[in-house]
Amino acid sequence: MQHDARTVVVSNSSETMDVLASVLRFSKSLQARKGVLMTFLLIASVIGGVYYVTADRVYQSEGELMIMKSGANASDANNGGAEVVTEDMPTFEKMMKGDEVIQATIKSLPQDHYGDFVGIRASNWERVFRSRLSVSTARDTNIMSVTYRSGSPETAQIVVDSLLTQYIQYVEHIFKRDAGERLQLFYDQRDDVQVQIDKTSDRHTALLRNSNLIIEEGEKITNIHAEAVRKLNFDLMDAATRRSQAHEFHLRLENAIADGEDLTNYLMQMSDSIGTDLLQKQLGMDTGSGSVAVRQWEDTVDLEAELQDKLERLGPNHRRVRELRTQITTKQQRLRELPENARQAANAVMETGLGPQLLALAKRRHHLAVNHEKNVQANLEVASQKASDLNGQLSQINNEKSKLDQLRNSLDRLNNNIATVALDEQRQLLTQITSPPQLETAPVSPKLSLVVVMSLFLGFAAACACIYVLDLLDDRFHTPDDLRSELGVPILAMVQRLNPIGDRGIRSLHTYSRANSSESEAFRTLRTALEFTGGSSRRLTISSTEPGDGKTTVLANLAVAFAQSGKRTLVIDGDLRRPGLTRLFDRNGQSGLSTVLRDTRPILDSVIGAIQQTEMDNLHVLPAGPRPINPVELLTNDRLSELLAWAETSYDQVLIDAPPSLAVTDAAIIGRLVDGAILTVRPDKNRRKLVLRASEALTSLGCQLLGVVINSVQSNGSDEYGYAYGHGEYGHDDPIGSDFHRDNTYEQHSTPELAGSSIGVTRERSASRVRRRRAA
Repeated sequence: MQHDARTVVVSNSSETMDVLASVLRFSKSLQARKGVLMTFLLIASVIGGVYYVTADRVYQSEGELMIMKSGANASDANNGGAEVVTEDMPTFEKMMKGDEVIQATIKSLPQDHYGDFVGIRASNWERVFRSRLSVSTARDTNIMSVTYRSGSPETAQIVVDSLLTQYIQYVEHIFKRDAGERLQLFYDQRDDVQVQIDKTSDRHTALLRNSNLIIEEGEKITNIHAEAVRKLNFDLMDAATRRSQAHEFHLRLENAIADGEDLTNYLMQMSDSIGTDLLQKQLGMDTGSGSVAVRQWEDTVDLEAELQDKLERLGPNHRRVRELRTQITTKQQRLRELPENARQAANAVMETGLGPQLLALAKRRHHLAVNHEKNVQANLEVASQKASDLNGQLSQINNEKSKLDQLRNSLDRLNNNIATVALDEQRQLLTQITSPPQLETAPVSPKLSLVVVMSLFLGFAAACACIYVLDLLDDRFHTPDDLRSELGVPILAMVQRLNPIGDRGIRSLHTYSRANSSESEAFRTLRTALEFTGGSSRRLTISSTEPGDGKTTVLANLAVAFAQSGKRTLVIDGDLRRPGLTRLFDRNGQSGLSTVLRDTRPILDSVIGAIQQTEMDNLHVLPAGPRPINPVELLTNDRLSELLAWAETSYDQVLIDAPPSLAVTDAAIIGRLVDGAILTVRPDKNRRKLVLRASEALTSLGCQLLGVVINSVQSNGSDEYGYAYGHGEYGHDDPIGSDFHRDNTYEQHSTPELAGSSIGVTRERSASRVRRRRAA
């Protein structure tokens, strides 16, 4: 993430630098075309002056109005009961621009102040008046500012004064009238709503009284039949369950009797009263005999109590005492016989007729369950019908109740509105002119300062647009930055315009004849730049966009600079079509590159008669030789690569003068065999598109473009190129004259100085290296 962040920062910095570079380049264009800029500024100033002199004068008057609401003393605008109405100020502004206020203002104007409406139809007066009117309110204040513009200062003042007066009258009238009308309207509406409430309440009460509905606490209305339907639904489900259980029990009991099973369990599953009584009787705990026994026991206790009482008063032989003892004995005997009698009766039932009786009871039980379910179903249908009928009444009652609630809410709102309007009627709207309109004799339009600023601004903007268009149409490089950014290669050197010396040969070169001049320093700078390119630069070629760019002069002076630094330098004229280097060194008519390339002998044997010694010990030249018919075929065979391989072993620096890259493909062919190429550009004559195509022509076949040499630069006191059209190549790139092209056979000269030089010494070593290179 840190790497991504650094990448983003670098990208943003790069974009910022590009923008700054673009702005800087455009500022330089403005400086270079300052004549255009000054022309546009002058024209804009003249137009602005004419406008200022001929424009109609517009005068403005302004007044301020304060608006407040107060329930206190209306004459004291600053009393403590005053309340600002900032939230309503937009409404008051619209009222100021309203039709009624504007119409009243126009009618109140004196006849001699209708100058703003001269020549305008009366139906359009309001529109014209509104266009000249401006109403505004400062933020969070209740002071309204009103301005009006007119061709007469007196008219402007009178219009504002009349407008404020008409507005105050209109506000007072509209607020008083509006409050009374709204109150009467609310009163009428309240009476109507109250009548509707009484009628709706009567209907609602009558419906409730005639219905079977139950009104609970809180005016909750309940449908009693609906409650019955709900209860009967539960009863119907319970009856259906009982009927299903009775039917299932009857079927299981029939199967048990048929299979002879023990019926005790079925007896226990019968109804609680039947099954439990029989079982208690079988166990000696008959519920019926038990109740008899209780009564007998209670009677015995009472008799014994009475007996004790009688014994104390009557004695043991009294007739009543004996009767009581007899009754007590009889009841005690019965108490002892009751359990046994009940057990015997239960055993008799179990042994004689339990199965048929249980079956009859089960059948009866099922029949009763069925009948009960039918009764519940019939009752449910009746209750449902009654509930349905009652629901219609309930719906009507609810509708009337809803209407009654809405009417009551409307009545509450009307009462609130009446109270609010009544309160507002008591509160007064205060309007006071805080700043009356003044007579302003100074026009607000046109303003001299604004006219000057706008004229200069528009003139500058128009000039920038024109210069930008001119830059787009002018297809030339204006600054070294333009050239560097377009080609993507460095500027190796900038060569000034070279004035002809007059000599021929090597003496016509500034680096040789005037080694300490400022012109020569540019070529030493170029030499230094090539030495620090970062890669090998021993074999170089120089080309140009089109003929006449000075590539030959640049190459010759660069060769002298290399030789002066102590490097053995070989200069080869690779322009077999227009050999300007050959004529520059005054080697016309001698054998040269074309001779070596056509020769079948070893390279060492071929170059001995072709390479010429110059007046400098470290500088040799290989002329172009006779013009060949097929230059491309000669340059594409292996002889040129063998020649360069040999030259690399014998020289420290090899420079090849190539034809212009747009004219022929010779420069690209040579560029593939060397370490790099240099492109000579003359910004005063080379078009942008041609320079770009020349660069692409060199690099399209694999040639490495090391940089650009800007030729024929004349300083003009800025960072732009000097547009001096003088040539610094002394005409050596001009077409060769007829005296130079006598025929295709050139006189061949041997050079003893060269034969005796290090070429002969290193002959064997160079030959072996060439053979190895050819084998590779």
